Amino acid sequence: MSRPTASPLIKALGLAVVLGGALYGAHAWLNSGVDAATPEAASAPDGSAAVGPTAPTPTSTTPPGRLNAKDVAQTYASDREAANARFKGQRMQVHGVVNQVEAGQGQVLLLTLGADESHAGLRAVIDGGAQPLARQAVVGQPLSLDCLNQGLLMAEPVLSDCRVLP
Repeated sequence: MSRPTASPLIKALGLAVVLGGALYGAHAWLNSGVDAATPEAASAPDGSAAVGPTAPTPTSTTPPGRLNAKDVAQTYASDREAANARFKGQRMQVHGVVNQVEAGQGQVLLLTLGADESHAGLRAVIDGGAQPLARQAVVGQPLSLDCLNQGLLMAEPVLSDCRVLP
């Protein structure tokens, strides 16, 4: 009887590491210029240079070019199929008040935006390791996100691959 070797296991683990590195590199490359492309990051709405981040208040309005999370959530609540056809598969910039913060597996955070008594709101999935600002999110805080709308999952709208916007 021949003795089993570790060579196939080592080859399989090596292949997994190489593929994982390639996927990570591709993800980083695809998302490398996204933040620089948003005009809000470089200047204030009046064209002057932004001095620094300002602390928005819960009563702040939705910045130009961003969807109001409560409006999107209400669209899903009123007609799920039509909202799903309109938003699913699209990257969207949403602004809303954080209604709930949950810790997911690893460094994943689940935030709920735009909820009220009549509907559940939007569920945003954020990598807290890559987005340190997301780990500071608290209930009642206004927040702007750039996300990919996954559509309805388990009867609620889910946003994935979210990044916190300034």
